[in-house]
Amino acid sequence: MALADILAHPLLYMAYQGLVGGVRARRLCMDRNLQPGPSLNVLDIGCGPGYGIRYFQNPAFYGYDVSESYIHWASARYGDRATFTAREFTEAELAHVPPMDVVLLMGLLHHLDDHQSQQLMSLVYRALKPGGVAVTLDGCYVAGQSGIAKWFLDGDRGKFVRDEPGYLKLARPVFDRVESTIHHDYFRIPYSIAIMKCYRDATTSAK
Repeated sequence: MALADILAHPLLYMAYQGLVGGVRARRLCMDRNLQPGPSLNVLDIGCGPGYGIRYFQNPAFYGYDVSESYIHWASARYGDRATFTAREFTEAELAHVPPMDVVLLMGLLHHLDDHQSQQLMSLVYRALKPGGVAVTLDGCYVAGQSGIAKWFLDGDRGKFVRDEPGYLKLARPVFDRVESTIHHDYFRIPYSIAIMKCYRDATTSAK
């Protein structure tokens, strides 16, 4: 069985994420880059099994993922505190969610080509409240990174792993301000990630 088939099962996905440090990486991303307060409106696109809700205090939490098995898992565990939907986040979904304080795209952009990513980023901008922020985390090619890190990235399920300029190209035309950082120590394995904080300024209207 291929790794992609194994990771399609929520229990095995969670075990793998715990082993390689994916859960740790997302926690560090939240703690160091967002420091979330209580009672926020949070949209998690590509939410997987939904454990992103654990990083927030009493949020109004909305999770979207195309995997029905992931959404079933998330709903069974967190459905009393969140709304999970097994479909893509599209234009039509904007009417079904309130304006967001935070939008998460954790490990999503490297699964989408440039056109898909730019369309999604435009939707994310419109989903945010003025003053809101979107946070992305994706594997990233970096000059001089370890061969092991590159090997993991080459074998990723996502076929659009980029370098830092490649990710910035997706966000900067859309958002009012974008901050980007590279990290090599968030995972338990040698792995390089790019994190972007993408802001909608408090004074701007929807584009």
